Amino acid sequence: KAVTNAINRKTLLLMPTQTLSGSIGGDIENNKSVLYYASYDNEVVAPKKDFNVEILSNEYDASLNSRNEGCITFNGTLTSIPAACFTYIEPTDGNLTYVTIPEGVTSIGSGAFAFNIIADVDFPSTLKEIKNGAFHNCALSERENLFSFNEGLTEIGYEAFNGCFSLENIVIPSSLKKVGYKTFYNCINLSSVTIEEG
Repeated sequence: KAVTNAINRKTLLLMPTQTLSGSIGGDIENNKSVLYYASYDNEVVAPKKDFNVEILSNEYDASLNSRNEGCITFNGTLTSIPAACFTYIEPTDGNLTYVTIPEGVTSIGSGAFAFNIIADVDFPSTLKEIKNGAFHNCALSERENLFSFNEGLTEIGYEAFNGCFSLENIVIPSSLKKVGYKTFYNCINLSSVTIEEG
């Protein structure tokens, strides 16, 4: 059973939070992980930091689904998104608009996707933590008027979603144990939060 409350700005800042989740996330095939994305100008977006596994390819095909036109293929199972690896991709260099994070990823690093125009993110069921400022100042409009975190998420860091102005309704799973200070600060259109009972 879910408990829904009108948003109280103070409550949001203090309330323990959980995992953000969307659809299945990326694929793991033949010991390879795939991170899908779409970019503002339909171009390849290059990560700014090294990952914990080798990148085999980074390709873009504008004829594919608008959410999954780009894909970064890794030689092995990707377990974490490095800090600041996609921070502020300039519009002239693509600027991320959608991201699908592969299954197997347990952690999204500090500022990993901050300061982009990302409209939506698909989180894997394996995700455990979203670190400080990971999606700071992203748009993040919810799908079907609802933005939810998947069960299994245990921690959301300081200002992880600060300034995500398009968020209006969020669902927090029962697995969430820790929420950092100002996690949803400056989410000026946030009007309701649903806390899943566990």
